[in-house]
Amino acid sequence: MERPYPTSGAPVDSHAYSDLGALSVKAPDNDDSQGARAASAAIGIVLEPSQPGIISVRPFINYSYLWWITGAFLSAHSEGHITVTAVTEADGNVLDHRDLMLWSQTTKSDGYGDSADGIAWPPNVEVKFVADPGTRYVAFIGAAVSGDQSGVRGVLVFPSWSKFSANVDLTIPWIVADLKD
Repeated sequence: MERPYPTSGAPVDSHAYSDLGALSVKAPDNDDSQGARAASAAIGIVLEPSQPGIISVRPFINYSYLWWITGAFLSAHSEGHITVTAVTEADGNVLDHRDLMLWSQTTKSDGYGDSADGIAWPPNVEVKFVADPGTRYVAFIGAAVSGDQSGVRGVLVFPSWSKFSANVDLTIPWIVADLKD
């Protein structure tokens, strides 16, 4: 089947403002997009302990999201996440990871949507890992939206389409990181 419409390059928007402790990810409405789209952003904090122990990183995250999906005879999917991941700086080895799903929805021939403001805090977004002195670690706090759609299509008098739009905004006013032996 020939697909004469765009299959990549549909617009998404991602911003990370580490000096403000803020993230914004968006996959806006786009009639011409076919297939998957995703947007993500993250900010990180570098930690280097002076003694061995267990590091706990506990961010306080304010979030807001808005999403919708709709379709007629074709399906669409959308989801949004907040993630916190601890890695070793030298090789990116993942030491701990938390994924807080804000929504995940699929539709066919109907529509759904939601918006909310909330707070994410430990234990849902806390990461812990064994740390060695002199080793640098990075804790990343991120937001992601993704989805897929068929766009606006139709065959003669038989209209069919599916679309999605999603955004997540985060502010991280503070992060607690401590080392326990």
